[in-house]
Amino acid sequence: MTNESNERKEMTAEEKGRLRVVALKNLNSKGLTDLAASYFVNQSGAYGEAGDSAVEQFKYLPAVNYGAKSYDFESGDEVDMITNSLLGSRQDGKRYTGTLSEFKVMKDCATMVQRSLGMIKIKDILELTGSDIDVKENYKDKYFSDLFEGSNEDKKIANQIIGDYMKYFATIKVSEALGESANNSKGNLEKILTE
Repeated sequence: MTNESNERKEMTAEEKGRLRVVALKNLNSKGLTDLAASYFVNQSGAYGEAGDSAVEQFKYLPAVNYGAKSYDFESGDEVDMITNSLLGSRQDGKRYTGTLSEFKVMKDCATMVQRSLGMIKIKDILELTGSDIDVKENYKDKYFSDLFEGSNEDKKIANQIIGDYMKYFATIKVSEALGESANNSKGNLEKILTE
């Protein structure tokens, strides 16, 4: 057993609750989730050029402009993922020596989203989708970390739930971006035809 899993098992209910609050802030942070979605959509290749292009124009570029705020799990303080990625790319901690790619920023945001998912309660997944359906009684107060530390069947269920949520998450972001693209085209038509 690793030290990390030993630490998780010894985590108090109060600490789990504190981390859950931070994780939910991360999962509701627009810039962070938009950059993470850009990564997931690009890596999946499942949404074609139109989906990828719309996500770039209406999710990725605006998030780069307004920032990708996340919350530090240790302190709970707000941090900017782009700044953290930039400073984290420095060589031996020396100022201005880093090299940072768009891909690295997107991947860091995706990693933060995935890490945050591992720290919430199972019922929170439904709330993140906007669903108000109650979860099964045996999952009501369980955290994903409880399932990941459980039996192989529990781990399989946790992975399936998170996998399905990630598909939902990426598809919703693509759908929003395509909707914004359509509205943009409509606005252009109205501007051309009414001036």
